[in-house]
Amino acid sequence: IMKKFYLFLLVVLMASMSLPAQVAFLKLEETYSAEADGRQHPELNAYNWFKTTYEDQSKGTIISMTDVLAITPENYKVLWINVDRNINIGTFDALFSQDVRDAITNYVKAGGNLYLSTHATRIIGPDYINRASYPSFAENNAFAKGSDHWKVIASNGARGGDNSHSIYTLLISNHKEVVGESNRFYMQYGGGGDKPRSDRNCIWDVHGSEGEINSFQNDNSCHILGSFGHNDYVSVVGIAEFYPKNDFKGTVITNGLAACSFAEANVNKDCVQYLTKGILDYLSKRATATWTTAPKANPVIKDEEDVTVTPGTNCTVTVATSDPNIANYNEGHIYYNFFGNVTFTATATGDGVNIPKNVVLYPEVRTVTGGESDAGYGYVLPYSLKALKEYTGADATLGYPDYLAAKWFYDHYIDPNRTAENNYGNGRFVAKDDIPADNSVMRVLWFNMDRAGYAQNDFENEFINTDFKTNLITYAKNGGNIFLTKQTCRLSKDMGRAYWYPIRFANGGISSNSDDWYITANFRLSEQDVDQSKHAAFKYMGDPTTEAGGYGWKMLSTEADQRTDNNTVWEDWGTYGISAGTTNKERLTAFQEGMHNCRILAGFGHTRALDAAGMVELLPYGSFNGTIIALGLSAYQWTSTNTAIANVQNLTKGVLRYLFFVDPRVPGCDNCFYYISE
Repeated sequence: IMKKFYLFLLVVLMASMSLPAQVAFLKLEETYSAEADGRQHPELNAYNWFKTTYEDQSKGTIISMTDVLAITPENYKVLWINVDRNINIGTFDALFSQDVRDAITNYVKAGGNLYLSTHATRIIGPDYINRASYPSFAENNAFAKGSDHWKVIASNGARGGDNSHSIYTLLISNHKEVVGESNRFYMQYGGGGDKPRSDRNCIWDVHGSEGEINSFQNDNSCHILGSFGHNDYVSVVGIAEFYPKNDFKGTVITNGLAACSFAEANVNKDCVQYLTKGILDYLSKRATATWTTAPKANPVIKDEEDVTVTPGTNCTVTVATSDPNIANYNEGHIYYNFFGNVTFTATATGDGVNIPKNVVLYPEVRTVTGGESDAGYGYVLPYSLKALKEYTGADATLGYPDYLAAKWFYDHYIDPNRTAENNYGNGRFVAKDDIPADNSVMRVLWFNMDRAGYAQNDFENEFINTDFKTNLITYAKNGGNIFLTKQTCRLSKDMGRAYWYPIRFANGGISSNSDDWYITANFRLSEQDVDQSKHAAFKYMGDPTTEAGGYGWKMLSTEADQRTDNNTVWEDWGTYGISAGTTNKERLTAFQEGMHNCRILAGFGHTRALDAAGMVELLPYGSFNGTIIALGLSAYQWTSTNTAIANVQNLTKGVLRYLFFVDPRVPGCDNCFYYISE
């Protein structure tokens, strides 16, 4: 019997040793005063709730200021610090000795996760864990009476609500959203009439400005999760998640909103409890990262959460988690190094807890910015590089054309390790919501999309009916030069620089074809010849007389049996009001001079007859001070099967170089042609 008992005891001890690290609550003092804060007891109530909900359920532990000196992520996965009292911010420091501050800092650096509520938000500041600036708006008010109902709006860091983050799950499942006001939750209420309430915000004021919001998130590697509930946008940083950064491997969530109080008079304490439990549960499942190869701080690739790794650096990430399925989350939900390989390994010690996608180490990269500060060239990303590389459309078999173009741009304009002969200038990737206002930083933007089967309305919904179009117009009007390739040529009409859309929109799909495809810059009109082959855009293309019967360049070879047929060109002249009965010269003149102040640089390569305007230079005109080159010919293909890809690359290099050096517009000269100076 005794042997069985000892065996049972051993099993229990082993099981307890394998339990995931618990949540800790830091008790600020030995005994909370019963008379404190007008008998509203927000700190005592929070303490009692934690004891009942976590400690009594063997899910957490209340620790003292002495205990915290030895805290590690192995002991406690999460530490909650709550300071909700009438305390002058200047005397806040007296609560925490230097030893305690160091212990908390080392805990977060080692991978411990921190929840800071009310005035504890100050702990994220420079004199503590030094993870962000001090909150810019702090109040130390006593309880005062009020009759209004305080709310929190869930946010995603932008205008408009977003309650998709896991911290709001319990509020939603318990039907605590304000009726008729999605994404808002009641937090502090006296239950009718004037009742005492806490008015102790400890937050960052961003004035509701999108610029300040984005700067705050980018500068601090964080994401805003909540703000004042009486506004329908982010006016203050009330609740924020600060992601692992540099030598800090742990995550910190701050909640400095006065509305989220455990005060006795708060009829909505249950909502505060649901939110608090949501935050603690989220942090307890948060993965812990160990970089065995330290990420290099290089601002080339940066996601919305400011996770930076030099492209090409192979980083091994080890994730310790209680979820046995974490290994399946792989690259898509952990930081993804687009041009190198992130090796992902997982240690699963399994209790089967399901971790939502937004709980793992790093969110998926959605936008890419950064690069050389004097980047003269910009590559506009329609989607994240990850999305380009993992595109699953039919033409993905051809080597992800959009990704290959982006990769080529990176190799020659961004890669900090590029050799002298592969250095074509300083460039950077530009997110589609980060278009510059003028040409002061980037003189040229290249926007490429080449997707088989991409319908016209698909393009319109994503790029034309959005702020992206407006921002691109502003850039072009302020002297920015733009290179539009394949589907993006459609923007020339929507920007106001072309009268009609290219009539053959890029939607041809993949086909098998045995002939070579060319482009020609030498047109044989019945009345005259027009030779644009000397244009600086063709600087690197070689002698056209050696190819295509002496008038063009091969762009797609017969060896590439599989190719896309995605033309986005102007053809069928009658559609544009140019009579089919006119001469070729009259058509050319009408299109170039009468309508667009442009010049047609290239057309289909199978004939010298001007069948289509396939490459057009739209010169500065009207309010547009920048130059736009639109190249929509199917022969221009960034496919892995194209053995004539060198000509595609050389043409791109020439166009970008030309647009970089093109002279600025001569004021008042709407019908001038412009020349380059280098």
